[in-house]
Amino acid sequence: MSFLLPTLGYASTFYRFRYFFSFLKKKQPQIVADIPHRVNKNNLLPALVIVKESNHFPCELLDIEIFIDKKPFRKIPVNKEVNQDYWEWIKKFDISKFDTGWHEIDIKVVYKLKDKIFTCFNDNYRTTSSSAFPCYFSATDLPLLNGFIAGDMHSHSNYTDDQIEFGASLDASSEMSDALGLDFFAITDHSYDLDDYHNNFLKNDPKLKKWKSFLNGVEEKNKSKSKSLIIPGEEVSVRNAQNKTVHLLVYNDKNYFPGCGDSGEKWLHYYSELSINDVVESISENAIVFASHPTDHVPFVHRLLLNRGHWSLKDAQNKMLTGVQIFNGHGSDKIEKAIFFWKTLLLKGYKSFLLAGNDAHGNFGRNRYISIPFVKINETYTQLFGKWRADLYLGDNKKTVNNIVRLLKEGNFAVSNGPTVDLQLFDENKNMTKMGHETNHAISGKVVSKSTEEFGAIAKVIIYRGYLDSSEEEAYLTKEFNKDNFELSFDFEIKEAPSKNYLRAEVRSIGPKGKHFAFSNPIWIKSLNDKH
Repeated sequence: MSFLLPTLGYASTFYRFRYFFSFLKKKQPQIVADIPHRVNKNNLLPALVIVKESNHFPCELLDIEIFIDKKPFRKIPVNKEVNQDYWEWIKKFDISKFDTGWHEIDIKVVYKLKDKIFTCFNDNYRTTSSSAFPCYFSATDLPLLNGFIAGDMHSHSNYTDDQIEFGASLDASSEMSDALGLDFFAITDHSYDLDDYHNNFLKNDPKLKKWKSFLNGVEEKNKSKSKSLIIPGEEVSVRNAQNKTVHLLVYNDKNYFPGCGDSGEKWLHYYSELSINDVVESISENAIVFASHPTDHVPFVHRLLLNRGHWSLKDAQNKMLTGVQIFNGHGSDKIEKAIFFWKTLLLKGYKSFLLAGNDAHGNFGRNRYISIPFVKINETYTQLFGKWRADLYLGDNKKTVNNIVRLLKEGNFAVSNGPTVDLQLFDENKNMTKMGHETNHAISGKVVSKSTEEFGAIAKVIIYRGYLDSSEEEAYLTKEFNKDNFELSFDFEIKEAPSKNYLRAEVRSIGPKGKHFAFSNPIWIKSLNDKH
């Protein structure tokens, strides 16, 4: 059934319904090239080529050529026979001689199939543009404050592989993460993919060899020399209060949680095995759980055929949830709706942390997905790996999976698609309270922010204050900047409030890549009148 649905990852065009015509399917392996949407200062540019389904259509990769700004840059002989389900080629290139800013990257692939030579640029799909990838060569690192590290908290790998989509390997994701300047990223493959046999996505494996292989693959990768640490996770299909299927992100739990309600693997089988409560009450001590993209639009066809539903506020008020992943790789047009959902939870008294991810299934430089089954592939530049990130305060802690998950559970992090922000509160004895924490009393606060020319000068900082007794939030303090402020730090006074409240910070910038935002997690104040 899932072949009827639009995808999020690399479009799989091999599968088609029996006796049903597919304009997208070709008697060739699928060839998909990709690059990161930006490259961090002094980093190499990785170029990725994936060959899918060559076990059905064996071919020979002859050579791969990289073009930058329409000019030949490197040509690499490959001369490799490929005849497996998934094969990839990845090389890194020195781009230090190029100017800072936007560049166009093309990847030309020459391959032979049954003694006939073919050439494609960037992919060999029908209906795609095959146009160059825009890539920003940055003169700076990501704008992080001292002690902070950055990561993408929602992405998929090639352990997500089914009738309509597939992702890239752990190795490819690590290379892209390193190029982007990330310190960690989470792989959260679908529960309904992780219980399949490796060679049959329509049949479940009771021994869960694929799930175990995923965990082992992450563990082995984390022992390698990659700069980026992988957080293992699972995107579980679960039942909400209305018995509709929603998605739940589980991080760092070695137990597999089944969830096949929206897998489309069986007709009219759309009842997810577990509820939200079933999962959050069963997670291990070192795991955390977030509502997955609770404000994203669910297409009508998903609701009709797969029993997909929405996260309601009631669902998200589960006290066992660590928080809500309200940013899902979209543009600024989705921000207002996402923040409204989150702040409503806060004003109802729930200690809910906000999280950002991109839901990228590969999709490092461009998002190519099936929009009309068997007929049309669309392309966008949303939900790209690493676009939205979590900026986590690591401090003196060692960068390990358990430490990152523990610190995320404590809430001392911000989310951003550009600049970064840190918020701190102080009492009369100069005791400091961090993001995600609570204090009995505060008389002052401090905001620290940083941006770069890539993401633009800081234009505005807003401190919001939410009052739990009245369920209202106000813009407590607003500062606008006309000069080229790329780093700032300022203190502000906190007036007394009669009841429990919270403060959170928002930073806005605008640069050559458009509008950018950063949001802190809140700091709660029990009562400013109570000094004891």
